[in-house]
Amino acid sequence: MFPILPGRHPSRGLRQLEQDGLVLREADPADRRKTLVRITPEGYAACARCEDALSDYFACVMARLTPEQVQQMNVLRGALMDAILAENASREAKNNEGRTEP
Repeated sequence: MFPILPGRHPSRGLRQLEQDGLVLREADPADRRKTLVRITPEGYAACARCEDALSDYFACVMARLTPEQVQQMNVLRGALMDAILAENASREAKNNEGRTEP
């Protein structure tokens, strides 16, 4: 479940996901000002289909590389993941500046 905080408007994308039956919105029983968003079974199935399609796509892309290039990609993968995690942490910290938790 993902709470949508009071005063924030759900995106058009969220409304579309709801219309497509992929997510469900409901009032938070603990705080009716908040809305909880749940992924439906259809939403989980759609995620699985997307993951399968992406895995198939990247397997085809990797098959076009030489063994040496694949080895280089594997070496760089760790550095790329470290850079992604550092950037995500930096953005999260920036987004949380000045916020106070109740």
